[in-house]
Amino acid sequence: MGAVTAPVEVEPTTTPDEIVQTAKPWVTIVWNDPVNLMSYVTFVFQKYFGYPKKKAEKLMMEVHEDGKSVVSHGTREEMERDVQAMHAYGLWATMDRQDCGVSAFHRHRRSKLIIANFTGFEADLLRSLAGQLVELLRNEAAVPRDNVDPFEAMMDFSGPTQAPDDPVLARLFPTAYPDDEEAAAEFRRFTEGSLRDGKAAAAVAIIDGLEEAGLPPELTEDGLMIDVELDEPTAEIWMRSFTDLRLALATRLGVEEGDEAYWHSLPDDDPRAQAHDIYEWVGYLQETLVGALSQ
Repeated sequence: MGAVTAPVEVEPTTTPDEIVQTAKPWVTIVWNDPVNLMSYVTFVFQKYFGYPKKKAEKLMMEVHEDGKSVVSHGTREEMERDVQAMHAYGLWATMDRQDCGVSAFHRHRRSKLIIANFTGFEADLLRSLAGQLVELLRNEAAVPRDNVDPFEAMMDFSGPTQAPDDPVLARLFPTAYPDDEEAAAEFRRFTEGSLRDGKAAAAVAIIDGLEEAGLPPELTEDGLMIDVELDEPTAEIWMRSFTDLRLALATRLGVEEGDEAYWHSLPDDDPRAQAHDIYEWVGYLQETLVGALSQ
């Protein structure tokens, strides 16, 4: 497969404010208490947030079984309004930044599934990143390759022998024998093709999971929430793909150890700061996913 130079980047329609909000959103959390009826809490979620009954009941059960539930995401001002409204209804509600004690992924106590709640924008951004990674790996449209005979693919050893020119691909597929060019070429010929396919399939799993959870082909609805539920094998696939996304972003940005002060010094409207915020956000998703899998 030839070298690819297309960057992994943010969609041009993304605004700086949206990126910063995605990296560090505010959330409203409703906590369990022994007084309010489950039917009443469901009614409040339907009445105030406009959630359909099925979603309202799901959030209510999270409050009842897990002790709390993230019921809305948005700016600080929006979450203050939501918390005030919950207090008016007599519910115990607080607000917090998503990276300050509220997990993006957590394990459901009863079903044992790994679950997460994304805003429509977050889910669409994650799908975009995964899709661009697939294109980078395959140098073609971000769809699974389903026209290859399995036996033919298994017996095809005509893989690349040279390290990719693209820095991201070079990082994803480093040279195994840095001091032996012939051995390095042979190792790459037998491994890189299947590694590319595996990484692309993992990114496609993220796309499929988000769309199966309700993310439309084009995001047009404000306030859309995407509830993802993953079994352990699928969650591990997502976790590995998050590593590939972070490596791609870090390579494009030139992230180095100990350079946090530089990134924090950039203004919010600097494209580098925006991309770095997303890099940190994906890292946060991965950290909470690791935590959920470890429970």
